[in-house]
Amino acid sequence: YANHSPHLFATSSFDRTVKLWDSRLPDPAAAVFTCAGKRSMLMVCFSPHDGYLLSAGENNEVLQWDVNAGGRLQCTYDVQPKLTDG
Repeated sequence: YANHSPHLFATSSFDRTVKLWDSRLPDPAAAVFTCAGKRSMLMVCFSPHDGYLLSAGENNEVLQWDVNAGGRLQCTYDVQPKLTDG
């Protein structure tokens, strides 16, 4: 859940997505926005001021999403992968 907006929460999924949800919306199945990484997303958390989401995926994929810009990818952190593809 967001730190300052209790109606907002984010989820991460093995389908490679991070989604922002608003419990006030009339359609509970409609996410505010959906972002996609290259790998399964294992966790997500809000920044202290709720302006960004930080997600971590398989093989150390770490991405930062801008909540105020509709989930635009803000930053990709260069974390050394643990496994090689192939």
